[in-house]
Amino acid sequence: MKVDANSRWDRMHPAMYAFIGIAVLVRLYQCTQVPANTGDVVRHLVYGVGVLTAGPALAGEAIIDFAPHLSWISWARNPYNYPPVALLFFSILTTIHSSVFAAKLLLTLFECINAWLVARITGDKWCGVIVLWAPAAIWWTSREGQYEVLQTFLALLAILALNRRFVVAAFCLLALAIQTKLLVVALLPWFLWKVWKFDDSKSKTVMASAAGFLAGCLPTFAALFFYPAVGNVLKYSTPMTLNLFHWLPIPEYMKGMPPGLDIWMQLAVWTMTGLLAFAVWKTRNLAALLPAILFLLIMRTSPHTLFWYWLAMIPMLVLIPDSRMRRWLFVAWMFVDGYSACELLGGPFSSTVDAGYYEFGLFTPVSRL
Repeated sequence: MKVDANSRWDRMHPAMYAFIGIAVLVRLYQCTQVPANTGDVVRHLVYGVGVLTAGPALAGEAIIDFAPHLSWISWARNPYNYPPVALLFFSILTTIHSSVFAAKLLLTLFECINAWLVARITGDKWCGVIVLWAPAAIWWTSREGQYEVLQTFLALLAILALNRRFVVAAFCLLALAIQTKLLVVALLPWFLWKVWKFDDSKSKTVMASAAGFLAGCLPTFAALFFYPAVGNVLKYSTPMTLNLFHWLPIPEYMKGMPPGLDIWMQLAVWTMTGLLAFAVWKTRNLAALLPAILFLLIMRTSPHTLFWYWLAMIPMLVLIPDSRMRRWLFVAWMFVDGYSACELLGGPFSSTVDAGYYEFGLFTPVSRL
């Protein structure tokens, strides 16, 4: 896989600057808009503020227990059910500013960095532009404040480090990415295959990989001293059933969706499935394609697959060695979430949070609630 392409990067097409500039403006506008579908960002910020004031043990409690006046927040009756690195990120963020706008703006900045990393790793600038313009990325990151971009950022850094043979750093970053959200665990087989091919001593390589991964797991080890970090993730992470990308259009998974959207989703995800199968046949490089295949299998099999989970597929796509197949798969990925595309063009279908959920305003620090 091509890691760097300075000559191609320097010959940047003028139209690409316009695409990038418009994408950034669209995202900044979305940052100023009230989230319509989810209230997760407020929950993250509340726990971030709470951990800074009362300590990490607070993550083991439900919001309704330590702040009954905030019982209107999404999943307020459950303890914090995200991995420890996510909690660490939002805790650090709240030291700067604990507003919804600040969170969305910072996450949008991470997505811009991710787009640049994609272009640098693949040598294909248009793949980076696709990341900036993907409807799911614009809507779920800049509008809703979902934080998939953080695990993508760490995973892309891990890939870059491994391509440059920084084994300890690569496995440490991969462990941190997995502790942000679990889906990037699909990268692990490629990482193991990649280091096994190195010419270095196998025993030293294995030891370096294990040392890096264990070092990266320190946030979870530390969190376990204060609250059941792993247990919370396993027990509370699937509170509902929804998957429009399942192998078969099961009515239970399609409930509440606008008519015709399920057809879009099925056509898009089957197109991606077919492209991946063709890529395996064309490249004969199953090891590089295995992370994307595993990710797709998880997304299509799980009873709980939310639209923004697709944002975690970016690191898997950059591994595809054939540049043309990689670009086609990025295009297919761009349109796989029809829900966000329709909302971005026509506005939210309906709000899944109460009308007054964000009445405190996007710029008000959550610490004042």
